[in-house]
Amino acid sequence: MDSPVDMGGEDALREGFVRNVGNCQLVIANDFEAVLADIIEQFEQPLHAEGRVLTALETAQLIADAMREGFAGLHPNGIEFACWLWDVAPLHVVQLPDSAGGPPMQGFRHGVVHLRRIASMIAGVYVAQQPQRADMVIELLDSSMDWVDARNLVMYALVDYFEEHMGQELGSLLVLAGGKKNWRRMLPLGTAARLMARGENESALAFRLVHAALPHLSEASTFQAVLYVMRVAAMYGDQRSILAFLDGLRQSTHAEASRLFCEVLRNPHLRWEQVSSEELRAAFLRWMEECSDEQRECVKRAWERIEA
Repeated sequence: MDSPVDMGGEDALREGFVRNVGNCQLVIANDFEAVLADIIEQFEQPLHAEGRVLTALETAQLIADAMREGFAGLHPNGIEFACWLWDVAPLHVVQLPDSAGGPPMQGFRHGVVHLRRIASMIAGVYVAQQPQRADMVIELLDSSMDWVDARNLVMYALVDYFEEHMGQELGSLLVLAGGKKNWRRMLPLGTAARLMARGENESALAFRLVHAALPHLSEASTFQAVLYVMRVAAMYGDQRSILAFLDGLRQSTHAEASRLFCEVLRNPHLRWEQVSSEELRAAFLRWMEECSDEQRECVKRAWERIEA
């Protein structure tokens, strides 16, 4: 493998940016394969800037930022390229140089993650300005490799638009949350997490999306995503809404609801200063009386942390 390109820091980054803006012209000319080959070359021969080699994540960010700039006019080939790149990413192996000087990392997983990250970032530009493109990007979720893969597409391409347009998109998000396609469920749950992060006033809307997904908690990806939403809720959400949600989980017949109940209670960042001590004590005592043995142990330990 050739040695990394060694240039001055700003000059190297500028050259890389210009190179990828130029790649947009190749995309517009329908030469998708040439652009993919060049992107892979940039990962395998990363820029050397400011005394170090760019990481794969930094390289992906540089490529995506430049190509988003190059597609600022929203040429239709840009979104077509993004969707094509997402689809073909699993067919390519990318050898990523180890910044610590070890042998290159090689394999299916590494190439897909970074190529698809670029595809997601490019697609996000189109979804933001041409909402009619959202459906074709949502379809890409069906071929996600795992929770992280789906989360990246949601985070980079979709959630900004759906958060901003909740009023008109709530119905669609509720359908996706309760639907049969598990990776599409990451969009409403990702939107719920974003709403939770806004603060207490958005909790009710976020919990509507979470409740719609509860029948699918037996799917590992859905469980993990709901748990992530609840971690955000613990830091920013309305605490009385969290208390009511936990009470509903305790009584739920949905698979894995009991496990989620305990996982949420175990969160050390779960705070209760907005709830009166009398109200909180009454809820915990009721839970202790009515819970299963497994749940009772979780409630007991959570109460011990509160009193500590």
